[in-house]
Amino acid sequence: MPNFINPLTHAEANVLALVEQGHSNQAIAQAMSITVGTVKSHLHRSFEKLQARNRLEAIDRARVQGHFATPVETLVACRT
Repeated sequence: MPNFINPLTHAEANVLALVEQGHSNQAIAQAMSITVGTVKSHLHRSFEKLQARNRLEAIDRARVQGHFATPVETLVACRT
C-alpha cells in the first residue's frame, strides 16, 4: 500500500530503482544527470519516508508500497 502521507517523489523512486539494480551513487548521479550529493539527499529522504534503515530495507518497503515493481530474483541477487 502506498504511503500517501509522504509519498516518494519521482526522483526518489528512480534513485531507489537504480540502487535496486546494484548501481553506485556515482553511477546513479551520472545516469540521472545530478550530483552525488543529490543522490544521497534523495536516498536520505526516501529512508525517512519509508522508515528504512538501509538500502535493502528501503527497496523492500518501496516495492511493498507500490513505488516500483521488480522481480524478487533481482533483489535476491543484490543481497548476495
